[in-house]
Amino acid sequence: MPRLYEEAATLLYYVVSAGLVLNSLVDPRRIITVLAETLEAASSRSHTHAEAAIMVLDTLKTHWLAHYDPTKRNRLIAMIGTFIGNTPSLQTRH
Repeated sequence: MPRLYEEAATLLYYVVSAGLVLNSLVDPRRIITVLAETLEAASSRSHTHAEAAIMVLDTLKTHWLAHYDPTKRNRLIAMIGTFIGNTPSLQTRH
C-alpha cells in the first residue's frame, strides 16, 4: 500500500462529493493507489498547491480513472489544492 493511501482515500471522498465521477469499470482501490502515487510525486517536487492539484486531476483524467464536468474543473482544482496545502504529509519537501 502506498505511503499516502489514506490521504488519497480522503481526498477522493471530497472530490467525488464535489462532482468527480469515477470510472465504474476500474477497481476503486486502483484509483486510490494511482491517486496516492500522484500525490507522492507532486509532494516530492517543488510545485505550488494549484500546480500539484492540476497534476492530480490531469492524471486521473489521462488514465481514464475519472471524469468531470468541465465547468467544475476550477472548483476541483481549488479543493485539491486546499487539501494538499492543509495536509502536513503532503507539504512540498525541499
